[in-house]
This record gives sequence, structure tokens and C-alpha cells, in this order.
Amino acid sequence: METMTIVNSRDVNVPVNLFGVPGQDFDSAALDQIFTAAKLPVAEMAALMPDAHLGYGLPIGGIVALNNAISPNFVGVDIACRMCLTILDMTPELIGDRKKVLQIMRDVSRFGVGSKFEKGKIRRHEVMADPLWDEIPLLKENKATAQQQLGSSGGGNHFFNLMVGEVLEDHVINDKMFPQGAKFTAIMTHSGSRGIGHKSARHYSNLAKEFIKSKSQTDPFYRGIPSGYEFLPLETEAGEEYWKVM
Repeated sequence: METMTIVNSRDVNVPVNLFGVPGQDFDSAALDQIFTAAKLPVAEMAALMPDAHLGYGLPIGGIVALNNAISPNFVGVDIACRMCLTILDMTPELIGDRKKVLQIMRDVSRFGVGSKFEKGKIRRHEVMADPLWDEIPLLKENKATAQQQLGSSGGGNHFFNLMVGEVLEDHVINDKMFPQGAKFTAIMTHSGSRGIGHKSARHYSNLAKEFIKSKSQTDPFYRGIPSGYEFLPLETEAGEEYWKVM
């Protein structure tokens, strides 16, 4: 992978490290967004990954370190969005009827926009015992929905797949030897924060917009911040609260 560093391009305040080649690994739209983020007065460093593409402010695959500040719009609406691969100690032959497995997957999760678990089937996890759920108004009013959606898969590009792979070299899985060339099964999930992530992102993004708009009227430091690039200093009440929520 070719790596290059752009310094002071387009009057950015900090160097932008590009992990890839413009026009090959990412397009001009992603470049424009990362350079705009690098112009922020609180920006300290920035980078663009080879999978970068257009985002809502910061490009997807873009990274910016802010000095004692946080941008809810940069963090995004799907908090802790991730993929997880769980390798099973079962060969494909032991899985059996795939339709039966599909039904099991549907039973243990919920799919689609707005989906949630019904009463009596709600998932339990210690994360819901955090006292912040009852201390911060935004979390308190959305606690019930978050509890009902805990363990669900949601919609969009989230998924819950049963997969078959091939062992590249001898490997032990749960004390069972899988020789090179053997087939194995795995569950891959792509999940995130569902409704609570979207609502918290929108709430604190609006607070950041209000903060920048207010401060820009008297402080030149906050002037010229483009829409979608607003931030909250961590010492502010809203910035501290958003950090706790995250």
C-alpha cells in the first residue's frame, strides 16, 4: 500500500496522511471532505484510509484528531458499528438443515428498520444497568427502546450470516484440530447502536451547531466552520455529557 503525506495542501491546518492514491483508492469528494476537516481550528492530525468514500461531513474511512473537542457528526449515527466473526467448532456437514438454522437466527435476533424484541423475549445485558441511563435525560427517554432493540440486527447494511470457510493451515478451534483444507463454519454479524445511536447523534449534533453559531458571533476562533463540521469542546456541559453518552 502506497502512503503519502500531504502538508498544507489547500491551506489545511494539519498534515493529511493519505493511505492510498487519489483517484484510485478514493475519489475527489472524500478528499474534499478530509481537507475541510483538516482546516478546523481544533484539528491536530488527519488521515484517509484506502476504503474512504463520501460521508455526511467527515468521509467514511476518514480520521481526524481534535484537540480537547469532539464532533458528534464525525462520530456518526451508528455508534460502535462493527463486524464480528465467530468461528464454530462444527463442520458444514454438522450444521444440518439450513432452513432450520435460518429460523434459529431469526428467533435470536430481529431484522429491519425499527425492529425490536417483543415483551417476554427482551435481551438482558449489564450495559443496561449503567446509571447514566437514568441520569441523562436523552438516555432516560430512550432507555426502553434501547432495551427492546438490544441484540437485534436492524436494517440497512446490517446482517447476520452463517458462513463456510476453508482452513489455510492446521488450526485448533475449541480444542479441536482442523487440518489444512478442512471446511469450517462461522457466524458473521454486522451490527451497531440502532435507534439510540441515531437519536443521540442527532441530538448532540444539533447542540454542536447551536454552540458554534452562538460562539461565532463573538469569537473569531469559531467563525467559518462549515455545516456538518461543528464540534463541542470537552469542557462544555454538552461536550462532557456527549462524551459520557458515548
